[in-house]
Amino acid sequence: MKHLAPFASACLASLAIAAPPAAVPFEETVHGIPLSDEYRWMEDPAKAAELSAWVLSESSAARTALQALPERAAFAAALREVSSDLTKVRDVQVARHVTVFRRTAAGDRTAKLIVRENGKDRVLIDPNSSQGSVVAINNFSLSPDGKLAAVHLSKGGAEVGEITLYNIATGQVVGAPIPNIWGEFALQWLGGDWVTYTQMAPAGSRADPVTGMRVFIKRVLDAGPGQPIFGFDSQGPAFAEKDLPVVRGAPWSEWVVAVGGGARVDANYWIARKADLAAGKPAWTVLATLDDMANDADVFGNAAIVLTTKTNPSGAIVRRNLVGTGPGFGKPATVFEGGPRLVLTGLIVAKDGLYVAAQTDGVTRLFYSPDGQRKFTEIKLPLEAGELYDPRVNLDGSGVTLGLMGWLSNVRTYALAKGRITDTGIGSQTWAGARGMQVDRMQARSADGTMVPLVVLHKKGVVPQGGVPTILEAYGSYGVSSTTPIYWRDFMAWLSRGGAMAFCGVRGGSERGRAWHDGGRSANKPNSHADFIACAQTLKAEGIATSKGVVGIGTSAGGVLVPPATLKQPGAFAGLVPRVGVLNASRLAVAPNGANQFDELGNPATPEGFKALLAMDAYHALATATDMPDTLIAIGLNDKRVAPWMSAKFAARAQAKFGDKRKVWLRAETDGGHGIGTAEEARAAEFADIFAFAWDRAR
Repeated sequence: MKHLAPFASACLASLAIAAPPAAVPFEETVHGIPLSDEYRWMEDPAKAAELSAWVLSESSAARTALQALPERAAFAAALREVSSDLTKVRDVQVARHVTVFRRTAAGDRTAKLIVRENGKDRVLIDPNSSQGSVVAINNFSLSPDGKLAAVHLSKGGAEVGEITLYNIATGQVVGAPIPNIWGEFALQWLGGDWVTYTQMAPAGSRADPVTGMRVFIKRVLDAGPGQPIFGFDSQGPAFAEKDLPVVRGAPWSEWVVAVGGGARVDANYWIARKADLAAGKPAWTVLATLDDMANDADVFGNAAIVLTTKTNPSGAIVRRNLVGTGPGFGKPATVFEGGPRLVLTGLIVAKDGLYVAAQTDGVTRLFYSPDGQRKFTEIKLPLEAGELYDPRVNLDGSGVTLGLMGWLSNVRTYALAKGRITDTGIGSQTWAGARGMQVDRMQARSADGTMVPLVVLHKKGVVPQGGVPTILEAYGSYGVSSTTPIYWRDFMAWLSRGGAMAFCGVRGGSERGRAWHDGGRSANKPNSHADFIACAQTLKAEGIATSKGVVGIGTSAGGVLVPPATLKQPGAFAGLVPRVGVLNASRLAVAPNGANQFDELGNPATPEGFKALLAMDAYHALATATDMPDTLIAIGLNDKRVAPWMSAKFAARAQAKFGDKRKVWLRAETDGGHGIGTAEEARAAEFADIFAFAWDRAR
């Protein structure tokens, strides 16, 4: 331990630069529960300048300390080799004679938009040429004739941006941009020259900007916004203010599907005829409600297809004819079902058939039926893959492009047609050293006896006696699996230095179906905490982690999982890294994008919902915690998904309570947000800091 002494002294000297923030007494009682919140002032927009000054001072001190860590330079070099210097490709779309995709190559800050035509590639859009704040392509969609691309661009990682039309042949801008679009929503091409788009409420009109969205329809080249047809306060069906609306329809189909979704597994679905929609008089018919527990839905020919977990927690595909006569018309029929070892996860509808995605212990499987009724046959995939990556139906309906990746292989794009899969030759580069790694599947016994899936990546061979520095990651919300194979290109730098990377499939994910998700959702979130602790303890007991324990990483909704778990059992953890995390969940009601999380995490307006949120609130957990591991908190100041003040409040309270014996560093990215659209060099710098911190804590 002697080698740590100079570093500790340097860090304390650096941190002394940032004066502690004011702790202003504030007491309240919510649903009968008394609470103290001395950093409540950080939520006040009028105090934004004061908060920013403190955060930036903290960040400067933290970066100085992190730069001084012994392994920091080595990790920065490793990240260039395994990630930044290698080509990354995603979102491959095909329209007639052209193939278009996003590509990031060595030296690029963000992805370029590439057109491949007649076997040759050319750059359509290069955001790297922009001056000032980082510009990123969040999504794009192609017109059915392959002549136009609708591209969503935003600045500084904020995600809110505008959709601009580009002529694919010339690169020229066509018409005026569509403003105020959230980065998740692409322009939807319905066929002909009709399009729909989802737009946020006017800027400044709502306390929570991620509410009150509406869908507009227009002819693509018409001036003006078009007509609002769906969403909150529109002429469409009744719609929840907090839900996120989308209207989509395949160009070859006579139907459109309207979706009322959000940060939850289930959604509401409606359908209407495309001709009625274009005429401005859609007759919306309910396809599925939240009570139907529908995870996905679409129209295949003249049949509605719904993936539901209401009758089968592993999922069932239900088909219902939309036209016709006779005693069987309109009655739902189950055509395919999951089981204990098969969890259905999604639908892909093309002209050539119906594809159903599924998973077994997190590993993806794919099934096909040419008519959506006859026997579904399994398509043999070329590798043990994770979730289907950017699946896109060709705009003529002829087939599908999708990406596949594994733990040790980066994404490659494949084409599906009539149930057959072929390699397109388009893909991201995989670091050559990945061949020297191995994947171990394990289980951990949780506090209630539940066996929790655990995946560990490390260099081939037996882990050295005494263990190696180990990072443990999990998410555990919205039914997202943490043990599904995925190529974490940045984590390859950690493996290259001899560390181990582990993924814990806590309840709240989808590893074992709907019951597994519900077992870690809302009031059941303490089960997820226990599962994560069990994974940490297992890694230590099995000699994979060192005697110091693991470093826990929780990103975004991982903030309601990993930090509370480490505070409950700090002895199992060598360090904690919350990234853009939900660290003050009980305050979701006043946070941007907060209402969108109620269905998954809990509604603070109800006693039971508030109690559930409080049980996963890391900020309030600090009040009763007896200790915590050294902590590095990472945020983006332009984050529109999770309020940066959540992390700031957590950092301030943690420093005040444990700062005399634990390091609590707050690292802020001034030109970044939730991680989407972050510049390549900023992302690499963040992970160099995280890995250097984790290595220093866990070795």
